[in-house]
Amino acid sequence: LRGKKKYYPSAGWQRCQWHFMKNLRDKLPKRYESEIVRDMRYVWDILDYEESKKRLEEISEKWYRRISSVGKFLLTSGLKFGKYYIFSTDTKRFVYSFQLPIVEHYLAKLQEC
Repeated sequence: LRGKKKYYPSAGWQRCQWHFMKNLRDKLPKRYESEIVRDMRYVWDILDYEESKKRLEEISEKWYRRISSVGKFLLTSGLKFGKYYIFSTDTKRFVYSFQLPIVEHYLAKLQEC
């Protein structure tokens, strides 16, 4: 992250879905895991930024009523995923289908800086 901040100071940062879900699961009792996964798929399956933001807000409210820390986490951390939705459809398809080892390689290079 230091390399990103140094060489790309105005670039946004977005956590990957796996790490996001790992952090989210840490805040939940195990019995809610499958439900939160379904809820987040409901958000991530939409390619339109405004629609995904609306869905995330609905899900955040639902979880806030059950477990307030989860609802807060969804609102504060979940909105960072909106960066992906701002791109054109072609760019989103490219990013979505990009090979993970290549992404990890470039992230490692950035962290070396």
